[in-house]
Amino acid sequence: MSWKTALPPEAIATIEAETQGATVRWAGKPDAGRAFRYGFAIYTMGIPWSALTFTLFGFLVAAVFSGNPPNRAVHNFEYLAVGAALIFTGAFAAVGVAMLATPFYVWWKARRTVYAITDKRILTIVTGHTMEVSAISGDKILKLERKEKRDGSGTLKIVTGYGKDSDGDRVEETTELFGVADVRRAERAVE
Repeated sequence: MSWKTALPPEAIATIEAETQGATVRWAGKPDAGRAFRYGFAIYTMGIPWSALTFTLFGFLVAAVFSGNPPNRAVHNFEYLAVGAALIFTGAFAAVGVAMLATPFYVWWKARRTVYAITDKRILTIVTGHTMEVSAISGDKILKLERKEKRDGSGTLKIVTGYGKDSDGDRVEETTELFGVADVRRAERAVE
């Protein structure tokens, strides 16, 4: 079975341009719907977060721009305090917007992502206004972990090294081929 059968023409052209001189063993795309569902947990947290922060930010904006002008002298410290409060709550409101946008961004990115496994390396290609290509050479792979659903789809985790986090704990340096249709075939192509 050819690696080209399940991919749209633009994905095939992108892979062929990036893999000149190499034999493509497997290629696939992540399931955008699955990526959306994966990011939806952040969205559900973003709803109460945004409700709270938009309310606080709205009250502060209303307090600044409504009401009668002050009948006393306003000190610079008071302007500074209100400005700092607006910036502080505005930042939290922006985080809420980001949480609400997360599943849509993940879906958008998954639709533009293509994975390819060649005889020399593993590629993750994300197209859009710019093209991002990340590659792992075959000799850098230390371990493979496959999570497979009953329908054969799943995620292939590729461990390429070990490092330390900010606490000094050991962590794995990984790349994932997320939500691909035939994850077992992808794993065999790596081996």
